[in-house]
Amino acid sequence: MFAKRIASICIASVFTVNTFSQSPAIPDKLFPAQKAVMHGFVGEKLLASYQNRILAQDVDRLIAPFKNRTEASCWQSEFWGKWFTSAVLAYRYLPDLKLKTILDKAVTGLIQTQTADGYIGNYAEAKRMDQWDIWGRKYCMLGLIAYYDLTNNAQSLDAAKKVADHLMQELLSKNAILVKK
Repeated sequence: MFAKRIASICIASVFTVNTFSQSPAIPDKLFPAQKAVMHGFVGEKLLASYQNRILAQDVDRLIAPFKNRTEASCWQSEFWGKWFTSAVLAYRYLPDLKLKTILDKAVTGLIQTQTADGYIGNYAEAKRMDQWDIWGRKYCMLGLIAYYDLTNNAQSLDAAKKVADHLMQELLSKNAILVKK
């Protein structure tokens, strides 16, 4: 009895597969949204964040620690990257020439702080890889990559590669391990 049931299931499965494989393809009716606009409470909060946080950010103030490189323990280097990735998302949501100009300035300003060996960060040389330094470098790379994804700007991708290469070289030269099991 059990064998007959298994045989009938197998035959039904083969029939079903053969039937579907011979059917004409059905075109997909689902497409990703190309543009969504939020209204109501959520829309108001998004717009307020866009105007009062994204557009209002003082880019020069975010970049200043990268020029000074005096940090020994704090996390300011992550601020540029977190704000910047949010600003890119905001620009994708609501493209505006004013924000694009700010994004361009922020990337140009950050890249100008990159050292010849590829470092972008706010830590003093003797304190690199301490505390929040690697964390901040990660956010800078994410921001530079987000800008590349938005604009195809090769300079931002090249800067991100240099940051990654420098970090890997530094880890190797110091025989450092990021994560231990």
